[in-house]
Amino acid sequence: MVSKPAAERYKRRIGAFLRKKQKLQMPEPTPPSGKNFLQRKFRVLTLLQAALQSHEKEVRGFLNAFPYPSLGTQKKSKSYINRLRDRELQSALREYVSFALRFGVRCTLAPTDTVFGVESTRIAGTKFWAKIVKGQLVPRIGMDLGLPELVNFADEEVGGPAGAESLFESGKLKWFVINDPMQESLLARIEEIAYDPDAIVFIAHCSRRHQTFLFCLVGENVNDHDWKKGAARLKTRFQQEQYNTATKGRTPDLKQRGTEYEALQKPEPLKSIAVDLVNRAAASPDSATLKQVDSKSRALRRRKSELKKRE
Repeated sequence: MVSKPAAERYKRRIGAFLRKKQKLQMPEPTPPSGKNFLQRKFRVLTLLQAALQSHEKEVRGFLNAFPYPSLGTQKKSKSYINRLRDRELQSALREYVSFALRFGVRCTLAPTDTVFGVESTRIAGTKFWAKIVKGQLVPRIGMDLGLPELVNFADEEVGGPAGAESLFESGKLKWFVINDPMQESLLARIEEIAYDPDAIVFIAHCSRRHQTFLFCLVGENVNDHDWKKGAARLKTRFQQEQYNTATKGRTPDLKQRGTEYEALQKPEPLKSIAVDLVNRAAASPDSATLKQVDSKSRALRRRKSELKKRE
């Protein structure tokens, strides 16, 4: 049982935490960008929408039981899904959990709604702090209070490299400080084995079935030329192999792809959807040419094929 003085101290810490959070006005995290996220999102939404029509009670029950899919709830959610009788329902929910873990998102569905929403579950902010205690990653406040809603690793007051503030503000650079005073963590052991003062050491962490993460240890003697040439080249190859993304070629129009994925949710013939999309993009209505409709139909067939791909 927590003593009264300790409870008062915790109360003061909670108040300080909430005042600090309000003062910083931390932005809400936004879902990821990129073609892989867009493709998986519409594929999962299509599966969930079909599952909702035939198994509404089970779908809503799963979302209520696991509102925030995470590694910590993965075993329980898997057991829950395995107990369901319908295989298509099982497949849809497994696909959803995989999608949620891969991109740090969750699907929402209000009690009176029949259309799913997608929101990010990632921690907002660009700077983070944690301490390793008995093998666990612990933030400054929240974990010891038994209040998960207060657990937050974001800490914008953590110092970062000088001259990098503009990159932090853009969101293209983030900084995570981990305090490991006893040097007994796996991170410390990896650094002991792999760190080289004269090299860039990339660490591929194969932790999930469909995703490998890439970490980097930068040696103290590595120069800008080595970083720009060697690291950039390896980063590009890694992205090509793991995520089928590359810097070469024309950048895909994600807004247009999203419109095409969304249009394919309609129970209409492909050609009718193509005509509608061409007319909506044209300066004047009903001005679609046969060539434009054929081109859009081919694009829609590609989008439809992408939605059928399994990771």
